[in-house]
Amino acid sequence: MTNDDALSPVIGEMMMIVLALLLVSLFSLSLAGLLPSGRDSAIDITHNESADGIFLWHKGGDWVETSGLQVLIIQGKNTTTIRPSDIEAFSLVDDDGKTGSRTFDLGDHIRIDLTNVVLPDTFRDGNVIRLVNSRNVIFSGTANPR
Repeated sequence: MTNDDALSPVIGEMMMIVLALLLVSLFSLSLAGLLPSGRDSAIDITHNESADGIFLWHKGGDWVETSGLQVLIIQGKNTTTIRPSDIEAFSLVDDDGKTGSRTFDLGDHIRIDLTNVVLPDTFRDGNVIRLVNSRNVIFSGTANPR
């Protein structure tokens, strides 16, 4: 005569553990969909332009990393992109007057030297200027060069 009493309780315990793990994983996946996503940067920027340059001034709000910034100049159907790696055209000056900062923060300004940018048309009134990063459009304005 054999005694098989121990086999059934072990299998039952293992089934309970597997069921608990399965329910915990399903519950955590359903809760992950309810979590809010990261918020976009909120920055107050003013701008001014001349025939040879664009200035974007950080007047308040969040700081952003310089490496992800891009300035877009939209002229009708043509878009010109200027990145911080375009050192001849893009310069970030901090509030102390120093260049080469890694962040665009309160008091800083970005200068786009239009003499070193190849545009498909002459820079003029009505051109759209946008400051963007990988997540969102930080600033959008219409040019009014003096």
